[in-house]
Amino acid sequence: HYLQDKYRIICMDIRGFGRSHCAKSKFTLYDIADDIIKLADHLKLTKFVICGMSMGGYIALRACLRYRERVCGLILIGSQAERDNEETVQNYYFLSKSWGDINIRNNIIEQLLPIIIGKNERDQDSWRVTWGSYDNEIIKNAMHAMLTRDEIIQQIKHITIPVLVIHGEQDLGIPVEAAIKLRANLKYARLAIIPQGAHAVNITHANITNHIIKTWLQDYFC
Repeated sequence: HYLQDKYRIICMDIRGFGRSHCAKSKFTLYDIADDIIKLADHLKLTKFVICGMSMGGYIALRACLRYRERVCGLILIGSQAERDNEETVQNYYFLSKSWGDINIRNNIIEQLLPIIIGKNERDQDSWRVTWGSYDNEIIKNAMHAMLTRDEIIQQIKHITIPVLVIHGEQDLGIPVEAAIKLRANLKYARLAIIPQGAHAVNITHANITNHIIKTWLQDYFC
């Protein structure tokens, strides 16, 4: 609600998340990029800023590369342009294969909560319920899309629109070095590092994150 007084905010349910029903078969991040454009066409939006957090940032970058004439700005929160290292890939494959076992699922969730959400128990409680409700098949397909993504660190050098990179200083999921590398490979990028922030700074440090976004929008757009 922070930005709605001045900007039109659209929150899209992507495949595999929220209440979307289009995730029972395998898909790629580029399929979701296509979905974004279809939604924009439906809403009669010719140009827009895309904000993506973590995997959402992977999608936002690919949407920009594929539809450069439509995207006028990018906001990337806790994200990166490179693929995950092999250890991370194997850990996520274990997650997707084991999600159907409720005991393993609960154990995985407890391990992920401090990494992604941080140590705040109230924030953890909310996401514990949300993650626990995710369907096994949907998780598998979402993980497959994320883990089979292509390497785009070289391609992003051709992005010429303003980009805001926000990252938690203490992000254990995607280390802050990934954000620094993003900034180095993007022509018109601004980097904001959130002190003591974990992975999901848009949740744990919502006020400062929203302020950074609003300032950037005012500087580059209106």
